[in-house]
Amino acid sequence: MPERELVSPRLKIATVPPGHQVTVMWKTFQSSTGPLKSMYEHLVYQDRFTDNWTNEQLATDWTVSEDGKGWAFDLREGVYFHTTDDWEGTEFTAKDAVLTIQTMGGETSISSPALFSVLGIEDKNFDTPDDYKFTWNLDRPEPLLVRHVSEQWTAAIISKDYWDAVGEEGYLEHPVGTGPFQFLELVINEYILQERVEDHWRKVPEFHELQIHYVPEEATRLAMLLNGDVHIAAAPRTLHPQAIERGYAVATSTLPGFHMFAFLGLYYDEPKEVRIGPRAGEIEPLAPGFSADDPLRDLKVRKALNLAVNRDAIQQAYYAQGGVIPEGMWAIAPYMPEFKDDWQPYPYSPDEARQLLAEAGYPDGFTFDLHVAKMSGTPEAPEIAEVLAADWKAIGLDPQIKDQDFGNILGRVRDRDLQGVWVVRYSMGHFAIAACFPMSNVAGGCGSSQWEIEELDDIYIYMKEAVAPPDLLERTREMADWVYNNYLVVPLFYIFPQVLIDPKVVAEYQANHLHYGPVRHHEYTKAVYK
Repeated sequence: MPERELVSPRLKIATVPPGHQVTVMWKTFQSSTGPLKSMYEHLVYQDRFTDNWTNEQLATDWTVSEDGKGWAFDLREGVYFHTTDDWEGTEFTAKDAVLTIQTMGGETSISSPALFSVLGIEDKNFDTPDDYKFTWNLDRPEPLLVRHVSEQWTAAIISKDYWDAVGEEGYLEHPVGTGPFQFLELVINEYILQERVEDHWRKVPEFHELQIHYVPEEATRLAMLLNGDVHIAAAPRTLHPQAIERGYAVATSTLPGFHMFAFLGLYYDEPKEVRIGPRAGEIEPLAPGFSADDPLRDLKVRKALNLAVNRDAIQQAYYAQGGVIPEGMWAIAPYMPEFKDDWQPYPYSPDEARQLLAEAGYPDGFTFDLHVAKMSGTPEAPEIAEVLAADWKAIGLDPQIKDQDFGNILGRVRDRDLQGVWVVRYSMGHFAIAACFPMSNVAGGCGSSQWEIEELDDIYIYMKEAVAPPDLLERTREMADWVYNNYLVVPLFYIFPQVLIDPKVVAEYQANHLHYGPVRHHEYTKAVYK
């Protein structure tokens, strides 16, 4: 029976450009990997409707030893890597999983390499009794390992046979994975183009090709949709009504994709000795971004910043159609098992905020930088930053908005050289506080210091001794209490991403967007046929 003819064989999407436009995941931050997800698979899959970890990708089963160090994986048989013009794809086996882990933690990786290297990535850390089994013998327990090797993170499985044939540079030029789409072309600042794998083991996509356009301007993305140049577009929710009036539809993420907040980064006031991790004993120098007279070092100032924000007004202005949950505690949403009822959103009280500033010695306010960038999934972030700035000006402060590239912000955070406040969104995930990225290098974090506070370091190091998830749960709550009570962030919302779709081409798009924008799970997207 002949295949039905699609209205458009190529599914075209307009989204915010990622911070790095690359072809492999170890060469970018986790937040920039969305456009690559369809080309690769991971050991562990996260269900797009429940967020539960499942065996629907490359590992069929996994177990952990009682000491939390030995993670054994059974691998799926009969899965093959993509074929190129010059190379015939070989079967996925244990050696590919080991190469992936070692590459993620290797010297050329910029995707949180310490997250993997601190666990032990030498050959001696791996046992491979046959092609379809391997055990990662960690140097220390890691209750979150399943997350690190899941689709939520960046350990997309790569081919050792192909690596041996073309080298790392060859892999960057033309990558191969095991995903339902395979690489065709990347044009920087324009698009990445992929084609479907006709005999994919898991799900053959309905659309023959997938083209993700990198478009920084919100109005341009909307115009491309309205003109028929793309079929799915990420656009600020304030622009949705005019598209809906013209017959376009809204697709909402199956789960909250991220949380939006303003980060109040702090740095040590002197060099510190690294306490745990592979750099233990080294001296972490004074951060380039340290300022002894930074007002944000004062708890009363941080509390004032929070009490000055009218979250209800922001929600009505930008999320009146729903799709958000007010954020009380950073990174832990009400539906998560870690959540405590104590963590309610901070109240709106500008009068108390002014009083706190006066008590802190700033009755006339102060000037600070407010960093913001366009980000996939939250294109409205720059506009919300302007509202935050207005709220803070209303209590006498003088925020200076600094509009810049998201990758530049993350780079400055990694370099410990970002002063002031930055509006950002992070992805969702269980036990998120226990992930390494918010923490100082001194406390064994993974190279992206944002909180350099000794009291917080103590709790974090204690947390890192957890072996089993229940231990991690208890210590996560202790750490979260400290963050909440010390006003370390300005929490805003947990957000269900929403995008516009052309119903004349796309019959259904159901995906957990996370923070990537409308670029994932398109093997399941249903097409309209002629």
